[in-house]
Amino acid sequence: MALDYQLMFGIDKQIHFIFFAGIAWITGLFILLLVDRSRWRKTLMDAGFALVIIGILEEYRQYFDASRSAEFLDAVANLSGVAVGLIFPFFLCIVFSRSRGIEVRRSVTRSLILVPLFIGLFMINERPFFVLNETLLLNHFLTLIGMG
Repeated sequence: MALDYQLMFGIDKQIHFIFFAGIAWITGLFILLLVDRSRWRKTLMDAGFALVIIGILEEYRQYFDASRSAEFLDAVANLSGVAVGLIFPFFLCIVFSRSRGIEVRRSVTRSLILVPLFIGLFMINERPFFVLNETLLLNHFLTLIGMG
């Protein structure tokens, strides 16, 4: 398996990361300023979820645009940017908020939506970031289960 590090960590991925981190950070701060304190955590989670969905759907949109390419790693950079951008607003939320309960059901529901979207984007990825030698993989698998 050969990895293309320039494709994985190149300037394109850095731009995706920085853009979504900035948007998430600004959105998070606006939420803290404009939303009632009792709804901070839920609203921050909803905003993060919405930004991740926007980032994934934008990659799907690029799949249908002849001048652009849909890339799985762009969506991963978008997701990472949203997560990093919301760290500071979530920290402020925890410090200044009274309720600290975790909403597990909402997190599971969001995972059930996000995982298939990422898998689908991985399947239609137009610029593979790794090349898999299928014969080598099959030989390793057969050796692992004791048949090789």
